[in-house]
Amino acid sequence: MASEATGRDSDKFMLRLPNGMRDRIADAARANNRSMNAEIVSRLEASLSDGTEQGRSLLKQHDLLVEIQDRYAELELAYQRQTQQLDRRRFQQDEDLAERTREAAAAAMQVALFAVTSAARAAELKDGGALGEALMPTLLDLESAISSEDPYAALQMLRGRAVHPPISRASKTAGAR
Repeated sequence: MASEATGRDSDKFMLRLPNGMRDRIADAARANNRSMNAEIVSRLEASLSDGTEQGRSLLKQHDLLVEIQDRYAELELAYQRQTQQLDRRRFQQDEDLAERTREAAAAAMQVALFAVTSAARAAELKDGGALGEALMPTLLDLESAISSEDPYAALQMLRGRAVHPPISRASKTAGAR
């Protein structure tokens, strides 16, 4: 930012440096690919400037930092929204699956009720009522399970129950035929 070129016609100034400073200036000059004289002049100009150039640079850096922070906040908010949407979708899918399971359990219990009712009616006709009486508790349990609010749990309860009705003489003789 020198207004005048430095060269043989420029002002000369003798300077005494503390021990080791000449080496530090030489190292800095090599790192910046310039002569020791150019390094000293550059540093003096920077320290004697009114600071507007440095101020502008700092303001640019500050503005860039604020912009990055704003963008980060936007991205974080978008991430949170996406996460919430995924959570809602998963919850809805879980609810849908639970509803389908309840519907399937209710349908299975109705089929079981129909089967037990049919077996009880057939037994009444064949056996004179002994088998129908043995199936009646299961039939009543199925009816109450179907009307319950959680048919799947009721179906699980009934799944383990096996109906072993007593064998009457009429069924023994019917089986021997």
